[in-house]
Amino acid sequence: MRFAGATTADFPSFENKPLNPNLCEPRKVNFQFDNIPKLWLNNNSALTHFFNAMNLFLPAFEGFMVRVMRNQLPRINNTQLEVPIRGFIKQEATHGQTHQKYNKIL
Repeated sequence: MRFAGATTADFPSFENKPLNPNLCEPRKVNFQFDNIPKLWLNNNSALTHFFNAMNLFLPAFEGFMVRVMRNQLPRINNTQLEVPIRGFIKQEATHGQTHQKYNKIL
């Protein structure tokens, strides 16, 4: 498993755009889930099942985070804080949709 030193070119399903640390915005992803090997993480059953289990939990957690942040937006009076919060909401909504798509085939 190699992540250190990886670039967006190593992950063709991700939109390739520079990271702006001051702005949280969702990336466009196009994961193809139709030909995933049974043991997709280093051919290791423990790692694969651990991350499959995490994937089952994440849509609920991300939905919770979206609801919490959205409910608190009316209380935010700082535009410098509001902009990244809105970006975070969009990003988490996108994550949740991707996890749900994967969970359907899981």
